[in-house]
Amino acid sequence: MKMDFIYTLAVTAALSFCSCTEIEDGAPINFDEWEAPEKIEFTLNHPCMLHSEADFTYVKEKLAASAQPWADAYASLESSKFANPAYQADPVEWLKRLDKTNWENKHPDYVNYTNLANDAAAAYQLALRWKLSDKKEYGDAAKSILNAWAKNCKGIYRENGSLIDPNELLIAIQAYQLANAAEILRGYDKWGETEEFKAFVQWIESTFYAMADDFLVRHNNTADHYWLNWDLAQMTAILSIGILSDNQEMINKVIQYFKNGIGPGNVNTAVLHLYDDPDGSGEKLGQCQESGRDQGHAMLCCALMGYFCKMAYNIGEDLFAYGNGRVVAMAEYVAKYNVFKPEFADQVPGGNNEWFSYTRVGFPYTAYFYCDEQMDEPSAVELRSNGAETGRGGKRPIWDLWYGHCKKVGMSAKYCGEFASRLRPDAGPEQYGGSGGALDQLGYSTLMFYYE
Repeated sequence: MKMDFIYTLAVTAALSFCSCTEIEDGAPINFDEWEAPEKIEFTLNHPCMLHSEADFTYVKEKLAASAQPWADAYASLESSKFANPAYQADPVEWLKRLDKTNWENKHPDYVNYTNLANDAAAAYQLALRWKLSDKKEYGDAAKSILNAWAKNCKGIYRENGSLIDPNELLIAIQAYQLANAAEILRGYDKWGETEEFKAFVQWIESTFYAMADDFLVRHNNTADHYWLNWDLAQMTAILSIGILSDNQEMINKVIQYFKNGIGPGNVNTAVLHLYDDPDGSGEKLGQCQESGRDQGHAMLCCALMGYFCKMAYNIGEDLFAYGNGRVVAMAEYVAKYNVFKPEFADQVPGGNNEWFSYTRVGFPYTAYFYCDEQMDEPSAVELRSNGAETGRGGKRPIWDLWYGHCKKVGMSAKYCGEFASRLRPDAGPEQYGGSGGALDQLGYSTLMFYYE
């Protein structure tokens, strides 16, 4: 697909989207005056996805010196069930993530994507152990997982050529994890030069790319039916596959989507409003598009947005700083809301109240409309409703990615640092419990992103 055709689609669809979702200053993005930039040629010095060779060198030096918190973080990785070289992959022929109510009778295996989630976590963790220890058994185990999926899985289940359930789109949330494992393993026994590697790249692209690309263009023929994490699942898939396959067009397309796209993955819609911190810290707080939903999803958005921006940063595109640090403001907003509570909030449903500190001033929030063409009338989603309080204070191993990056480049991230300090060193996502979505983030942010 030519880049000018992509931009034309984005401009056309964006006009309908922005009529419904308000951004910070109350005005929609003016696409009539926007001109597509020239295509950028990114330099890909592999590994260059979430972790560069310099990153691995830095962590290995810390581990060699038994420095903290890296030593304890690596000990946690060593104890993980997913980082065991005896781990065996469990690929399925067709991936499914179907709604039980609609499909249980017709498809007894209506949910089998959890096989992929488990194996993606294992491939990544084993790849880390190989890269940080140079022990062949971990590289062999990680490689065997990726090869097994490329050889045995035909893709995501379809009937008559089409997905049968929108939930299947969220299987893409594991694509960036698989791609990052493969990116780390490029240098293992020259695997990146083999036919096996080429077969894996072909499999991951054919399984995820067309689906993710179509969703970002059409959103299932709705104007803005979806929450931010749906866009981010597709965006992280496309960017990681583009880097893995050295596909400049994929990379350009999805980075431009972040800046000018038609859905909630556009940074100006992902971060609806900016505020000065009422506690006088000087921090900017950015209201997340899912902050009025529940805190589990708001923190998932921080995880996926962090991964997306870190992958872009490692190939030369600084999205952390884009728009005066708008995504960092979003992470600060979500972190503060989940670490601090107002004095009148004694109990939070589904939250971990022992984690909370107190904040002196009320938390800033602006009601907004979640637009859904399938509803007769969209309704405002209030932050302080039960839905928004649910999961408040939950633990997700993502915060040292934000804090470590910002510290390294000289950006402020006070509340990300506050949350990170309570988890440090964090572990694999499976060690924090929760539902199947626990494996939607990689974990080990202290090990790989903390910066002294």
